[in-house]
Amino acid sequence: MLTPLETESLLHLIELAAERLEVGLRPAA
Repeated sequence: MLTPLETESLLHLIELAAERLEVGLRPAA
């Protein structure tokens, strides 16, 4: 099991990755 801190770090990384994906998929105007 992950500690609360590890879980929070993972969620933060996933959020960042999702944001980058969105920006990458969206044509930069």
